[in-house]
Amino acid sequence: MSGIRLRISQSVAIVAFVAALAVAGCAGTSGQSPAVPSGSVIAADQPDPVRGSCGDALAMNPREGRFADAGIACIAPQLASGSPWPVSIRAAAKALRDFTGETSLQFEVSGPVDQNGRRIYTLNSSGVNAGGKFVSGSVDADTGRVVGISYTARVMGDAGPRLIEQDAALAKATAFTTLHAIDLTGLVSTAAPSDSGWEFTWEKKVGTVGVPPRVTVDVDWQTGAVVSYWETRVDLGSPPAPAVTQAQAEAAALADQPGFKVEGSFLRFEPNWSGPILVWEVYVSGESNPGATSYFPVRIDAMTGQKG
Repeated sequence: MSGIRLRISQSVAIVAFVAALAVAGCAGTSGQSPAVPSGSVIAADQPDPVRGSCGDALAMNPREGRFADAGIACIAPQLASGSPWPVSIRAAAKALRDFTGETSLQFEVSGPVDQNGRRIYTLNSSGVNAGGKFVSGSVDADTGRVVGISYTARVMGDAGPRLIEQDAALAKATAFTTLHAIDLTGLVSTAAPSDSGWEFTWEKKVGTVGVPPRVTVDVDWQTGAVVSYWETRVDLGSPPAPAVTQAQAEAAALADQPGFKVEGSFLRFEPNWSGPILVWEVYVSGESNPGATSYFPVRIDAMTGQKG
């Protein structure tokens, strides 16, 4: 996943899709990408879908058809058709179906694109699952490993009343990591309330700074279901000393949030598009609308104090 946390949501994907349609000169189809080589981690049993000039294609449920062209537009092409990635479009969709158990869904697959030293496919379901949720995910294009998932409702709401407390939710999150063989060896866990419910993060600690490897699992505190997971495993080297204190970061986070309070603050060293960045992640809560409590993290640059 991307270093500054990328929450994959269907609503974001739709907005990006609509915006992309306004850009001329990129729609169309290109040659079929190569099948997965023999001996790959994940093998595809059918040819890949035809890839558009953006590198997008629709990986259908195998019961619904062999393949289909997505035919969408884009701002700029991704990797050229025919690039030698080990994991195919169809195999990436199969990996996400196997991981989530959502065998009836078909996925719009984009990429792969380079993210923090590895190539990632981004997938968004073209419909909802039996629970009425869109399913999104990220798959490593070189290993076939699922490195992120997200379940998103058609209409986004707040976290709602807390029915499941932290310890019970942590047990759910831990069981999820065990089920999917997600390695937490040597990682320290923290918890905070978020827009999805309880957010649990396991990460390596260098002094007081959290660094990758980092694994985050969100658990809905009304249903106890895991609603998102992502991981970052990249060596960023030693983090710098922060120029902004925790108290200063918390004050900055609350500066334009009257009536809100701090739920937790964590100093984290993360990959970013322009290089590693040290940030304070300050979790706040308060009433954004009468009777509705909002929970969300505010990111403060630990070197400059800027909110981002």
